[in-house]
Amino acid sequence: MKRFNEALYKNLPVDEKTGSYRLSNGNLVQLINKTQHHGYVEKINKYPTAYTTYYEYHLNDVLKKEGQLFYDFNTGKWKEYDANGSFVKETDMDQPYHFSLDKLIDKIKKEYFVDLTLKTPGNSVSRFQYEKLSNRPFYEVKLASKENNMKINYILVDGNSGETLFKSSYYLKQRANPFNEYLKSQQANSTK
Repeated sequence: MKRFNEALYKNLPVDEKTGSYRLSNGNLVQLINKTQHHGYVEKINKYPTAYTTYYEYHLNDVLKKEGQLFYDFNTGKWKEYDANGSFVKETDMDQPYHFSLDKLIDKIKKEYFVDLTLKTPGNSVSRFQYEKLSNRPFYEVKLASKENNMKINYILVDGNSGETLFKSSYYLKQRANPFNEYLKSQQANSTK
C-alpha cells in the first residue's frame, strides 16, 4: 500500500521557474498540500517530457488515485483505492479514442516534424468528446509557429480515424476558438 511521505521533500531544491521540487533524476514534483477536504496530490513531471505521473491521497495519506497525464489530460489506465488502500476500480481513459495517443504523436512527428512528447513552449495537446456530435472524440493540437513566435497553428484530429479535420492559425493576442470555427464550417457545408 502506497502512502504519501512528506519527508521525501524536506531537503529537495525548488525549481525557480515552476516552484516545483527537483528530484535528482531531473524530474519535477508539484505538491498540492493537504487541506481539511482532501489529501496531498503529487504530480511528477518526467522532465523534459509532456508526461506526468499523478498521485492523489486520502486524508490519512493512503493512496486514493493514480494515473498518467499527457500535457494536462488523463491517459492510460487510472486506478482508485479506498482509504484502507484496497483496490476499488480501474478506468481506461483511452477507451473512447480508437486513434491512440501514440498514433497521434507519430502523425504529428511525420506531418509537422514536431515531437509532442517533448514539452516545448507554445505547443499543447488536449482531447475531448463533444456531446453535441454524439460524443465524438477529438484531439486538439496547438503548435508554436516556426516563423512567428506570437502565432499558433491549430490542428483538429478525429479521435476515431486520425483524420485531420480542420487546420487554422491565430495570434496569441486573439481570443480565438478554433473548434467553434470548425463547427461553423461543418454547419456551412451541411447547408450547401
